[in-house]
Amino acid sequence: MSTFGSGLRVGSTYNFTFIAPSILENSYSAARVLGIVDSDTAQQTEDVIQLHTLVRVLAPDLPSSVEAMEFVKVVTSTGEVRAFAKDWLSAEPVKVTSRSVRFTVLMDLTMISEVVSFFNGRGITNVRTDIQNG
Repeated sequence: MSTFGSGLRVGSTYNFTFIAPSILENSYSAARVLGIVDSDTAQQTEDVIQLHTLVRVLAPDLPSSVEAMEFVKVVTSTGEVRAFAKDWLSAEPVKVTSRSVRFTVLMDLTMISEVVSFFNGRGITNVRTDIQNG
């Protein structure tokens, strides 16, 4: 079993890197943890049985069965809900504590409210809106 990911907290945001990037992707940046789940629950989100079969070709030391493994269910920074085994991590996840983005957009107050709601719905809080006349 993997020693990585033992301290994950539901609701927190992390950067994850994986073994077998040709199968699993290289990483997820700023993915929010929705839960630590069993293989049956993970299978509802992702075909983890098939993925594990493919990953084991490249990493044969992994457990042969997914039933004994713990899975992490996340929402990625692009809004996709994904699931992966802790055993597929190549390093300890890095907790994202803050990030800052600044951009200027000309829009009305209704659109500003929708943009703030969009970001808040993806776990991005403290969205600052400066309204300038001009």
